[in-house]
Amino acid sequence: MLLAYLRSNGEKALILQKKIAPTFFDPLIFSLIIEPKSSGDLYEFRVMFESMIIFCAIDKLTEDEIQILKEMVVETKKRHFMSSEIVDDIDFYLKEDIKFHRTLLDMTANPLIQRIGSTIMNFIPAYIEKSINQENGILRSIENHEAIIKTLESKDKDSIIDIIEATLSEWKNNWA
Repeated sequence: MLLAYLRSNGEKALILQKKIAPTFFDPLIFSLIIEPKSSGDLYEFRVMFESMIIFCAIDKLTEDEIQILKEMVVETKKRHFMSSEIVDDIDFYLKEDIKFHRTLLDMTANPLIQRIGSTIMNFIPAYIEKSINQENGILRSIENHEAIIKTLESKDKDSIIDIIEATLSEWKNNWA
């Protein structure tokens, strides 16, 4: 299959580009993130894209890979409940949240989804940090990850959009 697109060379000529550069989608994703008028569009994009990640992973993940995701969540949960600090280490939870999503993204074994997801992951740490800083944000993040794992284990494709909308509901209320 040939996938190509036309691009301007900055002058009057159009060039047939036969290979999509890794940055092809960056301007679109970047504009969705920085344009205030597009926050609703960004929410819809996130529902669509994050559902696609789970849909892609649901049939590919092995029990061992699901176990890796479970162990990540268990370790994060242990730290949260064992923390004697009044204020948890937000940087730790931010890194763990991003690590969970990057790991799931890599487990899709789909280069296009991985490329788009990596671009998105470069733009959203501030969103994740704000979400984690909300009241019960850390626990909500843990519960959302557990719900994603449960969906992956059950292979319930019919519940994918519902679970993603549920995990993004707090984000939507604060950002979109």
